[in-house]
Amino acid sequence: MKSQQAVNTRQAILKSAYQIVQEQGFTSLTLEAVAKHAGVSKGGLLYHFGSKDALIGGMITLISEIADKQIEEQYEQSSKDPGAFLRAYISLHKVEDYEKEMGPGMLAALASNPSLLDPLRADATQTQQRIENDGIDPVLATIIRLAFDSLIMSEFLQIGELDQDMRAAVIERLNDMTHIKKE
Repeated sequence: MKSQQAVNTRQAILKSAYQIVQEQGFTSLTLEAVAKHAGVSKGGLLYHFGSKDALIGGMITLISEIADKQIEEQYEQSSKDPGAFLRAYISLHKVEDYEKEMGPGMLAALASNPSLLDPLRADATQTQQRIENDGIDPVLATIIRLAFDSLIMSEFLQIGELDQDMRAAVIERLNDMTHIKKE
């Protein structure tokens, strides 16, 4: 079992990696830059992440774990009525900085080694299957998921972002749409 200090160090390293990609771009993501930003030695960083690919993989894994945990917690608290899983998925909008951390990890993986996204692809396939079997029309459910994903993507790309009132109204409408009965 990892010590709390080791867990905190890993989190600081990952947070630094996200911030560097977000603020300076992928080309600034070097092991040296991340170590300096996180306040650890390069050897300390390499202890936790043996390579740049391992660091980027850690970025992907962490955001995937955060998303999975949020979705499952919301789903477990739900009444499990039709659309409940999709509503749990939409609850990702509540996760602080979800899109700001997801984006840099995905961009880093795409620029460095796209196969690092394979675990995320597998998660997305499972999520889609759960959404299609959530008790509402699978096409409508997919449209809702794609609309929500687009909202998050626009925020992490900082292109076409909505003001907070419109964002809240869109999320509310997407949630409302999950209550439409299957015909």
